[in-house]
Amino acid sequence: MMQFIRSQVAGIFAKLLFLLLIASFAVWGIGDIFTGDRGGQAVIEIDEIRFTEVEVYNQYQRSRSSLRLGSDLPDELASTLIQQVTDSLVEEGLYQAEAANMGIIITDAMVAEQIRQTASFKDQFGNFDPNIFQRALLNAGLDEAIYIRALKTELLRQQIADAVIAGVRMPSPLTKALFAYHEERRTAQVVKITTADQNVSTPSDAKLQEFYNARQEEFKSPDYRSVTYLQLKPEDFADEIAVTEVELEETYQDQLDQFTTPPTRTVDQALFDSLENAEAAAKRIAEGGDFENTANDVAGNSTTYLSLGEIIPSDLPEVAQTPVFALALNAVSQPIETAFGWHLFKVTAITAGSVKPLTEVKAQIKREIQMSRALDTLFELANGLEDLLAGGATIEEAASELNLRPQSIAAIDPTGQDSTGRPVGDIDKRFIDTVFATETGTQSALIEDQQNSYFVLRVDGVTPATVQPLSSVKQAVTEAWTATAKADAARALGEKIIAAVKAGQSLQQVADANNLSVDTLRAFNRQGDALPSGLPGDLPNLAFELTGTQIDQTEDDNSVAVLQLVSVIPANSDKSKDTLEALSANLMAKISRDTLDLYVASLRSNHNVRINRRVIEDSILGQDGNQGSAGN
Repeated sequence: MMQFIRSQVAGIFAKLLFLLLIASFAVWGIGDIFTGDRGGQAVIEIDEIRFTEVEVYNQYQRSRSSLRLGSDLPDELASTLIQQVTDSLVEEGLYQAEAANMGIIITDAMVAEQIRQTASFKDQFGNFDPNIFQRALLNAGLDEAIYIRALKTELLRQQIADAVIAGVRMPSPLTKALFAYHEERRTAQVVKITTADQNVSTPSDAKLQEFYNARQEEFKSPDYRSVTYLQLKPEDFADEIAVTEVELEETYQDQLDQFTTPPTRTVDQALFDSLENAEAAAKRIAEGGDFENTANDVAGNSTTYLSLGEIIPSDLPEVAQTPVFALALNAVSQPIETAFGWHLFKVTAITAGSVKPLTEVKAQIKREIQMSRALDTLFELANGLEDLLAGGATIEEAASELNLRPQSIAAIDPTGQDSTGRPVGDIDKRFIDTVFATETGTQSALIEDQQNSYFVLRVDGVTPATVQPLSSVKQAVTEAWTATAKADAARALGEKIIAAVKAGQSLQQVADANNLSVDTLRAFNRQGDALPSGLPGDLPNLAFELTGTQIDQTEDDNSVAVLQLVSVIPANSDKSKDTLEALSANLMAKISRDTLDLYVASLRSNHNVRINRRVIEDSILGQDGNQGSAGN
């Protein structure tokens, strides 16, 4: 998981321009947002470049959201994410500082041009569309300052980075050698021996005893703990909350959009450069002409007609929404002017809108209101409970004071099961982890879980894991012995087949003699592409270790595979030119990234970098961190 975070956060910042190229009209006249206080004390400083604690916190929240991580992260995971965010902002600041030293400037005009050329902001005609741009800003929830700073920094970084890696080249011999390694294919024959199909005798008591004696640790009872706890869940309070009819009606009206399915139209469009052409086309269509052919004929090209598909009113320019949705089926609009020219619209299908009545959604609305108010009640209770616990109250005392009922678990193991092997109650992994992280006789802190619930617990007793007598676990021991015996039998049969082939028999002959089948595997690479499912995962590695017509075996929990190499197919750069070019481009990208990493490391030694890690961690984690550090 930690490696996932490291790689994903790096990816987020590598793609910062793409993610943030969906916000801001500052470049269209709002002015320079770099002036003024950005909030909070500076916690990262690179020469004159500064990032405040507010900026670091906001960047942390955006990164967490992009990774789809919850707000309640384990400390180690949160610290890793904080470190990645800090490193990325330091890198951003280093490029800004170096650009300042080099006199590189990115103007608002350059930023505006970059936006205008971004494909994501263009309409179906390839033109920049401010409406698309504005919707993207709203959907992304990004503000102008973040966008402008990020885009300007990215353009600065691109100018410097392009110069740094301009001379980077991938040596052709190395590319070809790696290509030959990656693209080599092999064919083989395989005999699959299914472990479960092997016949083994019923074990004697002596054999079971011997097997049990050698593996007693595998048959221990789990570590059990007895627990007393208080749990606050919103659903426990929701049912008691009364909701009036007036409140239901008001909420229904406020949320009417949620219960409304807008009308749709399937629309064809024709765009003309003049009113005269639009009117001429409309006249010919009214006289029976085909909409598409007439539009293209009048305009003199085949790009005038466009099917917009099924749309809602807001998909159209505002001036066209009412007239288009007022059209009857197969009717054509009068010419309508927009910034792009003169339009004719034809409606080819109509779907009426609908609104769910209050009677249909009343129960849903009532439950939402109850749960919302229950959360308020829960929050107040949690604060009161926390105060009582902080004052030294036991779980029982706090429960009595707040008119709550403590609960108990007689035995719970690390998997959340009781002594009979059944799941314990309505608890989650956070609860179980807390149980096994809390010492006997000690109360935990009040903890909020991921279901908007709270719990506090006390471990009352511990039953250590113990080796169970054979008589208590005989069935489990028998099953384990049988599974081991079957695996040994499958392995032994594989070795027998290999020996027979090495003695001169064909693989097919030996397989036939043992009622097994031989499958011919079509050419596959080192990653096992094109291999059928159900074979041991290590089979490609084995195949690429063999030479000639060598034979060997590999296995997994379900089967043993006897593999004989048939042929080696070298990589063919002439037939796989695209693959060779893709590999070269991928290697170039990696070398360029490594070069830039070295360059950034050199920038750190050439610029004054100061990071107040204590304040950063306190602002994000809300707890005391280590002392802030200054320097590189």
